[in-house]
Amino acid sequence: MRNFFTQIRMSGINNPNVVFSVFLLLFVADSVVNYFMKIPVFVSGMLVLTPAIWVFLYASKPFKTVGVLSLIFILPAVYHLFLYGFHKRTISDLIFILSFISVYFYYRHYEHLIKSSMIGVFTVLMLAMFSVTFFGINADQWTENQPLYQDELLEKKGLKAPQQDINEEKQTDQAGKRPVPAKKTRALKKKKSWDTSESTPNILRKEKPFDFLEISRRYHNGFFRLPHIASYFFGFLMLYFALLFQQKKKVSHLAVAGLMLLMLFYTGVRATLAAFLVSFVLFIMKRKYAVWMLSFFALAAIMVLLRHPLYTIFRDTFAGQYFATLITLVDNVGAFSRLLMWKSWFHEMSTFTWYEFLIGRGFISSFDANVKNLMFSEWFHSDFLSILYSYGLIVFMAYGYFVIRIFRENRSQITGNIFVFSAFSTMVILMVINGFYYYITVLLMFLFLKMFGNLKNKPADMPVND
Repeated sequence: MRNFFTQIRMSGINNPNVVFSVFLLLFVADSVVNYFMKIPVFVSGMLVLTPAIWVFLYASKPFKTVGVLSLIFILPAVYHLFLYGFHKRTISDLIFILSFISVYFYYRHYEHLIKSSMIGVFTVLMLAMFSVTFFGINADQWTENQPLYQDELLEKKGLKAPQQDINEEKQTDQAGKRPVPAKKTRALKKKKSWDTSESTPNILRKEKPFDFLEISRRYHNGFFRLPHIASYFFGFLMLYFALLFQQKKKVSHLAVAGLMLLMLFYTGVRATLAAFLVSFVLFIMKRKYAVWMLSFFALAAIMVLLRHPLYTIFRDTFAGQYFATLITLVDNVGAFSRLLMWKSWFHEMSTFTWYEFLIGRGFISSFDANVKNLMFSEWFHSDFLSILYSYGLIVFMAYGYFVIRIFRENRSQITGNIFVFSAFSTMVILMVINGFYYYITVLLMFLFLKMFGNLKNKPADMPVND
């Protein structure tokens, strides 16, 4: 058996560029195939490739760490499979976590072999997949989180979905003939009819005038199954090419970084952009760059003060929903879907028994919890909250250890360079506010390790000039 593992590890396929290429081809194939039919090409491939990475790491220093961390996740997941029955979401969640842990240690172990040319291929393919959105082709006409007030749920409850313009205080009836006071057409006016013995009335909220801004969001994703995946890829590619420009001073790198930023904006995903902005602010505060800090906060203040006219100007463009988010943040913060899901999480955690704190309730039950509490089917959109709920405290601590270890093993690169710092801190912020491991980390970690590798043994190049 040892000879078998040795032969595999010494073979030509045990190469991070080859492994990355296979993951990349699987991802592209999965995205294109699922435009026409729902077949889990990528997850099926990961079920084979993740154990293959364990074989590649066999007898190496990281193998024991990967094995222990994987076992900690697998044991409660298997228990939940027996308890709740087989479900593809449970399997996919587990495999995404295991692959995240495995590829980090694998890419790091073979970091010296990672080729930048593979990232060039990755960039071209991602742009090609996304570019079809400019021709009106999107893999899914997707609205985030199946909102609390979506038409289907309202119809099931015998209610009417509200339609209201930001500057209007009155609405018309369905025929558009008779103006009626907005307060009389509120869907949640009949909130009691939504409540059942299983629901949680304190989480459901009364509808407010600006709620429609949070509901009616538009995304662009091309062949990407989710716009968040596209936004993650473009965001981290932007940082990678910005780092290359910092090091090599090539205008082509700056141009590509700018293009990635534009694509990030065009996806329409708020969480990724917010995470990058927060990471940037954290870095300039850490370095005490007074001019940058004053400029950023002055611009932010102007945008907050002018949020309503800016929304009116840009509301028919892809930028409109970013200004709509400012309005929600200032005038209607309780409408944020994340806050509603996190309220649901806190409520569910308050009902945990002692052993559920240890082993969790299973990933699939988080969907049931949000259907019960919020009337839409979705996970909690936070790595840490979801893992604590689904797998329990022991697994939560193991995941925290893994994140801390990434930082400790790359501390000098992370703390010394604005772009690498932004990449790592954005990853952590996304883990909290949206989720990270679920968004194709087998490709993103290749990019991360290349960024870390570019800065090793180059401490003098790391700081950014004032």
